[in-house]
Amino acid sequence: MRDYIHDKVVTIKRIYKTNDPYELADALGVTIAYRNNFKILKGYFIMMNGYPYIVVNANLDYNEQRMIVAHELGHYLFHKEMALSGPLHDTFLYDMKSTTEYEANMFAADFLVDDETIEDFAEQGFDYYTMCGLLMLSPEMTAFKLYNMIQRGYKYNLPQSVRANIFA
Repeated sequence: MRDYIHDKVVTIKRIYKTNDPYELADALGVTIAYRNNFKILKGYFIMMNGYPYIVVNANLDYNEQRMIVAHELGHYLFHKEMALSGPLHDTFLYDMKSTTEYEANMFAADFLVDDETIEDFAEQGFDYYTMCGLLMLSPEMTAFKLYNMIQRGYKYNLPQSVRANIFA
């Protein structure tokens, strides 16, 4: 499945020439709305009357909103039929207990960051947390990207603190 997700990301980037989730949402006809009344909810994806919507917690910072939009686009691309009966809620973005969340996270991580960027940062000797800052991604989302690359044959090590809990 990971190769399928990566192949889908490569195809999308080739067709739409972007790794910006807002540009992709626009190109795919996905409406993004913001709500500031969420207490815990980070965002969700829903199909309403045949139209796709991503709703994002307006109280999150821009970088987290960007990750949420990318994650929800993963739901749109891979789980659209599930959203016909109700929203796919994301309270905890990195919840790995369901296949749908795993796939959406793998899509988001692979879409937001090119393999070449990770390779370049590694060649420059950046440590993991510096990489997270430069990528403007959470350590968890960066871990998904590295895990994705490791599964495809790259030789990287996840930091022990991340490795211990990211796929619990």
